[in-house]
Amino acid sequence: MRKSNKNVDKAQELYAKRRAGSGSKSTKRSSTHSDRAQDLYDKKNKKMDLEREFDNYALISFFMSIGWPFVIAFPFIGFLSILLPPVSIVLGAMSLKKIRVDKKLKGRGFAIAGIIISSLTLFFMILGIILVLTIFGSLLNNLAII
Repeated sequence: MRKSNKNVDKAQELYAKRRAGSGSKSTKRSSTHSDRAQDLYDKKNKKMDLEREFDNYALISFFMSIGWPFVIAFPFIGFLSILLPPVSIVLGAMSLKKIRVDKKLKGRGFAIAGIIISSLTLFFMILGIILVLTIFGSLLNNLAII
C-alpha cells in the first residue's frame, strides 16, 4: 500500500515539474522543435492565403445557385429565377477555367458548389415543368372527353 502512494507522489511531482517547464532536456528540445516547425508552417500558410484572392465569378456563381428561392418570393421578378441556374453554371465554368490558369486566385470550391447546386436546381425545374404539363395535359384530355 505504501509503495503505490510513493509512486503516485512521484508521478504527481514529475507531472508538476513538466508543467512548470523544468522537465528533461529531451522534452524541451522536442517542444521547441515542434513550436518552431509550427511557426514556419503558420507563416507559410498565412502568406499564401493573403496573396490569393477569391475569384468573383466563383462567388457570384455560388450565391446565384443558392439565391433563386429568394428571387421566386418576389412576384414582379420571380420569372428571373428560371434564368439564374443556367447563368450560374456558365459563371462557375468560367471561374474554374480562370482559377486553373491563374494560380493566384482561389474559390474552386465555390465554383464547383455553384455548378452542382445549379445543375440540380435546373434538373428539378425541368422535371417539375414536365410533370405540370403532363398533369394538365391529362386533365384537359379528360375534360375534352366528357
